[in-house]
Amino acid sequence: MTDRPKSLSDRRKFLKAAVAGGGSWMLVPGEPHNAQFTIDYSEGDYPDLAQLRLAHEKAGVIPPDKTYRMMEWSLHFPPQGKFDFDLEGAMKLTREVGAESVLFYAQDHWGYAHYPSDVGVRHPNLTYDFLGKQVELARHNGMSAVAYYSLQANNQIVLKHPDWGWVDERGEPMPGRWGTPCLDTPYRQYALGIIEEICSRYKVDA
Repeated sequence: MTDRPKSLSDRRKFLKAAVAGGGSWMLVPGEPHNAQFTIDYSEGDYPDLAQLRLAHEKAGVIPPDKTYRMMEWSLHFPPQGKFDFDLEGAMKLTREVGAESVLFYAQDHWGYAHYPSDVGVRHPNLTYDFLGKQVELARHNGMSAVAYYSLQANNQIVLKHPDWGWVDERGEPMPGRWGTPCLDTPYRQYALGIIEEICSRYKVDA
């Protein structure tokens, strides 16, 4: 255990020495593999954030698997939840703090769709295409969009179709806050329908 601080110190010294003078290079997504940009480590232990932001802005919308910073908008809306958000302001701030990709909820654990679904259960207070607006604004701000679908938890499905839910060895519903549907029931086709709907309607990257 006494060697750990020294090891970390030596590693940091090595990395600084390895990039001293010439800096380091990183591949820019969407550019030829010989395209490089320089990050100067000579003034400190960490890369310059302004340089990173500039390089990523030049690259345009970056696919989720090429990003270094993704933000999840974890929004599970109970029945009384409202969709009164300043989405434009929130999305602008999301980009300003360095996010390159955003994970949006298409359907949450409550089982409510955040868009005008023809397959799923729309949230009772949904007044506009919340998911669609989020995806549109993300791409407008240079971020890729990922759609989250709650597969394992869905209260609405289990309430409407108790025979689709997981049960214990006594045949009792599984305990917990969220209802858990079983894929060995018609829920499988329901889930596939939701996923097809999301992927065909929205320009999501994953």
